[in-house]
Amino acid sequence: MTLGYRDVITCKTMFGTLALH
Repeated sequence: MTLGYRDVITCKTMFGTLALH
């Protein structure tokens, strides 16, 4: 698994957005 810090933030942001919906 090679995830950059930006990728992690992006995933968290997308996950948070999906959670709100």
